[in-house]
Formats: sequence, C-alpha cells, structure tokens
Amino acid sequence: MKYNTLYIWIEGPTDFRFFNNILKPLFEKKHQRVEIKEYAWKKKDYIKNFLKSIDSMGDEYIFVQDFDSKRCITSVKENLISTHHDLTENSIDIVKDEIESWYLAGLTSKDSKYFKIPYQKNTETITKEIFDRQIPRKFDSKIDFTNEILKRYSIDESIVRNNSFAHFFHKYFE
Repeated sequence: MKYNTLYIWIEGPTDFRFFNNILKPLFEKKHQRVEIKEYAWKKKDYIKNFLKSIDSMGDEYIFVQDFDSKRCITSVKENLISTHHDLTENSIDIVKDEIESWYLAGLTSKDSKYFKIPYQKNTETITKEIFDRQIPRKFDSKIDFTNEILKRYSIDESIVRNNSFAHFFHKYFE
C-alpha cells in the first residue's frame, strides 16, 4: 500500500456516484486516502493550484473526462491539457462515450430484464440522452435509477461490455 492520497478528478455528480461506489473502494486498497473531486464548475486557477499542491506533497491524481463523441481520444486529452496546463497525458483517462455507458456496462442480462431495459453487448456508444430515455418510469429520478444500478453492479460484466472501462480497470487494478 502506498501511503499517499489519490485525488480522482471527475466532471460531475453522476460521475461522483459511480466512482465513489464502484472504484473508490478498490483504490482504497492501494492508497492511504482517496478523494474524489468534481472539476466541471471549478475555476481554472483553483484546479491549477490544487494540482501543484498535489505534486508538491507527493500525492497522485487521475483526471477523468467523458469522450462525448469527439473525433479521437488524443484530441480530448490535448484539449484538457491546453485548458489545464499542469495535466500530463498519463494522468488523464477517458470514459467512452460518457459515464452512463459505464453504469449500463455493469448490468447483467438478468439485471437488464429486471429493469426492463435493453441489454447491449457493448455500451460504449451510450450517451446521457440514450441513458435518460431508458430510465424506467418507476424511478423518480436519474439519481434513484443510478443508485439501483450501483447496488447490482458487476465489474466483471463491465470489463466485457465496455472497452474504456476495461482499459481503466486494467490500468489501475492489475
């Protein structure tokens, strides 16, 4: 176990729920402390100063960005680096297409039947809009639905059904 803090920078609340419930417990086996921080609404100077303090303390960070149907992963990373100059390409990980694709990737075919949503062998093209259209009416909100998915989540299923999740998982946990 490393005795440092890992900061995981994510875009917003849907990402936060996923990382906090599914990935943070795994990272906590490797780091003394894990903090998840939302960056979408933070000022560039705040992020810049925070990244410098992370580096100066010898801590680590991961910056996670949705692919959002862009041209290529390289351009997404280059855009982030041009916005936040202190980022390095190796510290950036891309969710393809959006975090909602990782949520659905973790549902088995049995779970998909339970929720009465289509089971897809590959979830990488799932966007927020596609995900939102699939939310069963019995749920009051997207938050309720994502929380129920997280209760049933299968990492093994996700690795098979979403290459960007598989890449992320293998990079950090194997």
